[in-house]
Amino acid sequence: AVTRPFQDAVVGQLRRIAVAGSEFGREQVEQFVFGTRKAALEVGVWELANTAAAQWAMSYGYELVRGLLATTRDRLQAEVAEYIRNSETIGQLVARIRGDSGFGEARARMVAITEVTRAYAEGNRVAWRASGVIERRRWNTNADELVCPVCGPLSGQVTGLDEPFAGDVDGPPAHPRCRCWATPVVE
Repeated sequence: AVTRPFQDAVVGQLRRIAVAGSEFGREQVEQFVFGTRKAALEVGVWELANTAAAQWAMSYGYELVRGLLATTRDRLQAEVAEYIRNSETIGQLVARIRGDSGFGEARARMVAITEVTRAYAEGNRVAWRASGVIERRRWNTNADELVCPVCGPLSGQVTGLDEPFAGDVDGPPAHPRCRCWATPVVE
């Protein structure tokens, strides 16, 4: 999935593009339509037009980003499904994600690991629910020095199949690169 810092970076870039684009448009109108510069006209009119142009560009940009994020999400889902169907290596999945998204190696690996973990966790939950026997699940960690402060307290915790773990964590995964998994609890 796309992380919040990535979304914030995209939004920040869109803001800079919107402002630069509206400023460029204003300069073009001044030079080619009116044959004059901003100083020769009422400043308030230009500021209003410039602000409106920037707001429109931001609105359009947000819609564009939402569409790109949805497209990226759909593509990632398809790639993870392909990985699972074909019993591929994580390296093969990382390579495809890099090629499709333009992500660097580290980001593509993080996305691959996180989304594969999520796919298996959700697939297991569907199967457990369908069994009619399994109604609860247990959070498991590797119980090593790499277990994070988010997952450590969840270790061994049991909850219903459709209930979140403590802290309103629905996963695993609880975060990007999460190495945790759930196991069924039969009572």
